[in-house]
Amino acid sequence: MTSHSQRNQIDLNQACTDRPTKGSVLSPERRRELFRVHPLIKGNVALPTPPVQELYRALIRVVLLRDAGCCITAPSGFGKSSALRLIRLQFSKDFPDLPVYKHSAFNHRVESVRSFFKHFLETAQNSNTSGETYDLRSRLSHTLVDNSQHSDLGLVLLLVDEAQEMLISDYGFLKDVYNALAEEDVRLIVVLMGESPRFGTQITQLVSAGRADLVNRFTERKFSLRPLRAVNDMRAILREIDLATFPQRPALKWTEFFFPTAFQSGFRLENECERFTDALARIARPRNKDVGYPAKQVFSAIRALVTDNAAYDSHDMKLPKLAWDEAVKWAKMEDALHLANAAADLAVKI
Repeated sequence: MTSHSQRNQIDLNQACTDRPTKGSVLSPERRRELFRVHPLIKGNVALPTPPVQELYRALIRVVLLRDAGCCITAPSGFGKSSALRLIRLQFSKDFPDLPVYKHSAFNHRVESVRSFFKHFLETAQNSNTSGETYDLRSRLSHTLVDNSQHSDLGLVLLLVDEAQEMLISDYGFLKDVYNALAEEDVRLIVVLMGESPRFGTQITQLVSAGRADLVNRFTERKFSLRPLRAVNDMRAILREIDLATFPQRPALKWTEFFFPTAFQSGFRLENECERFTDALARIARPRNKDVGYPAKQVFSAIRALVTDNAAYDSHDMKLPKLAWDEAVKWAKMEDALHLANAAADLAVKI
């Protein structure tokens, strides 16, 4: 068994072995080339995990019932940005004519009405950000109204990431946009995704400032992006990896890409679920069910597992006894849980 320090320096040429694999439709050279840009390895993967699916079902209700908005909280590392990306894609599939915008608040740090509307115009894909405040506000409203005309829903959905970075004045500007669209019989629905516990502190500040109008409109309905839990959540994620395809030509399942010969003999990552969750329990057990496992570290462990062990691919492949332990350690899961526990304690105090 290779030591953990040696695995940190693994050569991808070893992972993508030079020997041809029976049943594989990729040459070793092509496989090495694609290994580096595989969605799972690049880390830009956004799979529909159970927590995201649950959240999406809740947001469908928000949209269909025309709520003004809602807020979602989760600690750092729990996959908030990926969740919003998946939610946007799913809304685009289920409601193809609904204008859906993903807006990041972290770039807007100056309390300036012009900065707010210029940033919002960029989100709405309107590059004309010249003019005075009135011009910007009017141009934004017209852009959103025009884009809503492709659907009879009369809706515009705005997904705001990093909402904990918003200023109280930003909420007032959002209210202005909401009112301007309402005059044109268009409903703006705002979904705020923020990092706990800071987002909770911000909502408390809105209450303390006497802005009940903003609280009622944008933050009264609250959801949370729950953490991943063993065993069902992990099994669902591993199953999604077994089913996802890359590249498209030839279409290979992700697991097949990393273990082509073993895949042909029936190897599936889903069947590794028990070993994965056992390793998690040994190395980084959550203090309570409300903390669970951060999505960032879960996917980091899976990436480490397939990278470290692709060279073992064979018809009768059995992963090394400590393969999942090494992967969980590489993902720094224990450190992540310490941070999540501290954030949960702080949220309770607030």
